[in-house]
Amino acid sequence: HRDFELPDLNDYDTVVFTSLEGVKRVAESVDLKSFNCRYYAIGPKTRDYLKENTDGQVFLGTKFNSEGLGKYIIETLEPGSKVLALRSSAATDMLEKLLVSDYDYSELHVYDIKSLPADPDLVKANDVIFVVSATCAKSIMELEPAVIDDKIIISIGPETSKNLPIPHIMADSHTIQGMLDAYIEYLWRGYE
Repeated sequence: HRDFELPDLNDYDTVVFTSLEGVKRVAESVDLKSFNCRYYAIGPKTRDYLKENTDGQVFLGTKFNSEGLGKYIIETLEPGSKVLALRSSAATDMLEKLLVSDYDYSELHVYDIKSLPADPDLVKANDVIFVVSATCAKSIMELEPAVIDDKIIISIGPETSKNLPIPHIMADSHTIQGMLDAYIEYLWRGYE
């Protein structure tokens, strides 16, 4: 567990969560219903959890990644608003790059992601590899090329794909369901 000191969320116009894990970590230390702010969620599961555990408005963009969320915030939030992003210490800087010039933007890392090496035996034993983060992609790329040469690799989204300099399929909807849909489409249409 990462220790963090959460500021009063009522001091912010908007709180941004880029993962379900981030919301759960914050909810372990405070009652989210005690804050009256607007929330932005990166994906449907994060949105659903926020709707169940807060009384604030919850917004969800159409692209479930940091870039898509940042662009949606720019389209829907008044410039100059005070924004706090609660995220992983391994999160990309895309959200900050998009928001820092037009908003009073700050972020707090509420959890860490520990990179584990990909298990070559597990990869060898499977035909399809679902890669759900840039951290996972980096671990896959550390394997011997022969281990992944004949694998179908499905990436959850653009940030993950940037770390996969090998042929792979990227999900259109950046969710687990989107990855499954991309795999099913591959099975029906073939790899292009």
